[in-house]
Amino acid sequence: MNDVLIIGNGFDLYHKLPTRYTDFLFLVKNWGEFYTLYTEQLAKTTDMKRETKQEQFNVSVDEYGKLTKEALEDFANHAMCLDIENMSILGDIISRNVWIKYFIETGYSADGWIDFEAEIEKLLTLIEDFCTSEVFRCKGKIMSQVINPIMYKAIKCVMENTKALPLNVGLYAQSDIDKITYGDTKNQLLAELKNELNDLIRALTIYMREFVGNIKVPCFSQQIKELKNINLLNFNYTYTYKSVYGDVNSNHQVHGSLTNDDIVLGVSDNAFNNLDYVYFQKYFQRIQKKTGAYYKSWIPKEFTALEDAPIKVYILGHSLGMTDKEILKDFFFEGNVSEITIFYHNLHAYEQLVISLIDMFGKDFVIEQTGIERIKFVELKPAVVE
Repeated sequence: MNDVLIIGNGFDLYHKLPTRYTDFLFLVKNWGEFYTLYTEQLAKTTDMKRETKQEQFNVSVDEYGKLTKEALEDFANHAMCLDIENMSILGDIISRNVWIKYFIETGYSADGWIDFEAEIEKLLTLIEDFCTSEVFRCKGKIMSQVINPIMYKAIKCVMENTKALPLNVGLYAQSDIDKITYGDTKNQLLAELKNELNDLIRALTIYMREFVGNIKVPCFSQQIKELKNINLLNFNYTYTYKSVYGDVNSNHQVHGSLTNDDIVLGVSDNAFNNLDYVYFQKYFQRIQKKTGAYYKSWIPKEFTALEDAPIKVYILGHSLGMTDKEILKDFFFEGNVSEITIFYHNLHAYEQLVISLIDMFGKDFVIEQTGIERIKFVELKPAVVE
């Protein structure tokens, strides 16, 4: 059996890649400026050069790997490396997508994908609460006067950018309420939001493939380089490990990949008991997109032969959030995983990882497992610049 390396978005960030959702939003906010530079560069490029695919190139991200306006200029200057059709599709989605408009209008600024997915869950929860209970308070009144400001801002944004829930900020009659609570309004709205989520996923796929995928990775981790004969459980959509460290025995991209266009993006498995929201939950998307669970075969079940010897697990760049509990528990609770090493960047990151473990598995389990050093935290050394 081979040891297992589990990586999340922090792995890409360690390698100075702009894979935060806020990096994508930075491109969204500056799309007009970028697209002008991009089309100007295309006009200067001959048809022959457009057909020539260059190698990955250097991009001017900041010291934390975040996108900058200089980075957008770098991409524009390498316009021949970006697919023209994908740029057109991305621009169209940016201009109209309700999820993107919601994140822009609410001033979303958290870096973590776990926070991003929590924000999706928050909006869906607000919609459920509004459609099933809060809307009754609006009878004969103006919506903004009777529901809390956070819900009002979110619902108003949805109303302005969807067809299923028309904008109504005036007085609510009983007939208005009946359409929402007893009609098919909520189901139509969720169907619309589902399609909009698909478009958001497509936009993120294009961003990761055309922008992040073209960046030349400038550094590597000596600690990761020293790991040999591993299976890779990859929560990312990118191929950073392969481009920096080479091949592994087996690579399972449990949340989908850019190649297969099967990206899983949604809320936790336990977010809603109501099946109205099942499409937005990760477990359903993993079933629908057939990303599978063959990582389970990497864990030996019984010690009956030498190849069934206990394995070690290493984790780098995963937030250990609740949305992935159902997958992670297979490793944390399995007796034939002898040791789990969790790499961390700094003291704050270490503390957050401990808190996340406690949230997932309980304080008694974490105290016991760290006490016997089955779970170990190891500080990640600075990246080696090539």
